[in-house]
Amino acid sequence: MIEFMEEARQLAAQCWTDRKTEHKEMDPDLAEAVAKRIANLMASAAQFHRNADYYRGLVQECGEAVGKEAYIQDDGGIVDEVLCAKVPELVVRQATENARLKDLIGELKHMASAHMGRGEMVEAIDHALEPE
Repeated sequence: MIEFMEEARQLAAQCWTDRKTEHKEMDPDLAEAVAKRIANLMASAAQFHRNADYYRGLVQECGEAVGKEAYIQDDGGIVDEVLCAKVPELVVRQATENARLKDLIGELKHMASAHMGRGEMVEAIDHALEPE
């Protein structure tokens, strides 16, 4: 809060320059009380901004990990920065695909332990890899 007090004092003092208040005598105690509240609001806004930057950075890191799909606009255009709004959908899609692949690996282990023939395994793998 201290970091914003000087600017907050200036803002509070400006209240006595409005047309509706310019005729009133400035009350230093009231101005200081208003300034403290303004400084608190400014500190809250600054913290909110820092938090937003932090979480946007996390979403951007996730988008970078997802890959090129995070840079493709709906119209097919490619941009230089991660499209943060697309990241949740892409992460869900990737998690779903990972779960499907884990299930496939489990099935393959089962087939291998059941001593299936090579042709049967290839056919089963091809079937499992078909898009849903």
